Amino acid sequence: MTSLPISLARSWDTNKNHDVLRVFTSMAEELDFDVVPNIMSWSTLWDDIQQIAQNKSSMVISEVGSTWLANLVEQDVLYDFTEEDIARLGGFHAFSKWNVGVNTARRGVYAIPWLMDSQVMYYWRDMIDDAGVDPTFEFASVNGFEHALEKISQKVIRFPWAVSTLPNPASLHQMASWIWGSDAGIINEKGSHLQILDIKAIQAITRYFSLYRYIPEYSQTSPTKMTEYFANRQAALMMGGTHTYYDFKRLLPPHQMNRIGVALPPGVPFVGTQVLVMWKHGSDDTREHALRFLESFLSADIHQQMSEINGLMSTNTDLLNQPMYQQNEMLWTINTAIQIGRSYPALPNWADIELNLINTMGAIWEDILMGKATDIENVVFKHLIRFGQTVRPMLS
Repeated sequence: MTSLPISLARSWDTNKNHDVLRVFTSMAEELDFDVVPNIMSWSTLWDDIQQIAQNKSSMVISEVGSTWLANLVEQDVLYDFTEEDIARLGGFHAFSKWNVGVNTARRGVYAIPWLMDSQVMYYWRDMIDDAGVDPTFEFASVNGFEHALEKISQKVIRFPWAVSTLPNPASLHQMASWIWGSDAGIINEKGSHLQILDIKAIQAITRYFSLYRYIPEYSQTSPTKMTEYFANRQAALMMGGTHTYYDFKRLLPPHQMNRIGVALPPGVPFVGTQVLVMWKHGSDDTREHALRFLESFLSADIHQQMSEINGLMSTNTDLLNQPMYQQNEMLWTINTAIQIGRSYPALPNWADIELNLINTMGAIWEDILMGKATDIENVVFKHLIRFGQTVRPMLS
């Protein structure tokens, strides 16, 4: 029987991986070929994807981040979906976020939008109320958010702000709101100028890291740990995405969930999209099997299952119009953030630039939390200069 190898990116959560395998097992019963999921870690996924591209492995379909597309298209390793293929999968109207785009001279459709996410503010309603804070108004700007944290810190809980201090993509996505909200940038659309080294960006990043004084524990702490801090009411508010909503559902009873409010973040929300690509090196027979798989995999029922397993929003437009999304305050707010937010430029070298920037953030946090930061702006400037020296050779 024909096998269809597929690579998906998953977290360390083995229960989620088992759920993914369960979905694939169910699908295999409807298809006349085996579907073989290869679960890969996000921490090494870019290297794994590069290996697939360079070695023309047996992989047929892969999940990748939308900002990696330009690099893969430039390598000429991705299948270009035809209009007939798109119609077979439901048409362009069936999915949102086709505008993730590819910054390349090669015109075509190289990926199908699959899952998406943004970052929003979650808060305990009673703590915010007791501090006299209006989240809709005060969380909308960096100035307002700083004043809100100060009021909460003085009146309700000394360390109200739960945020991860370990290097991870979510931290960069959150900091991006501060940068964009200050009318600054990270890198220009052509990939030729590091806007993050401009004074506006440095000032915005300094303000982001200066909030360390409101963090519950001055140590390197993971996103999971900070979610637990918040769920245990050891913090009044935190930033997170769809997965955070599903984590709350797992950690808290319904009456506690009702006490959590949600608001848009300061500045401009980040939008991330995960897409499905087909590798160009597959045979015609294999490609037909892949399209049959995608028809089933992108159906509303399986789309919803994978959305919940991954803790991300579906791109299926029919699902997004269902009451679950329209009447749920948290999911509706995340979807609003997705619609008004922005992403990073789709540049051939973005994956490497992004990794360097995430590691730079980790180094800044380390200096701050080890007590080396008597002047936050100098610490930020020092590490950003090193970042610039490392990535400038990658620029266009």
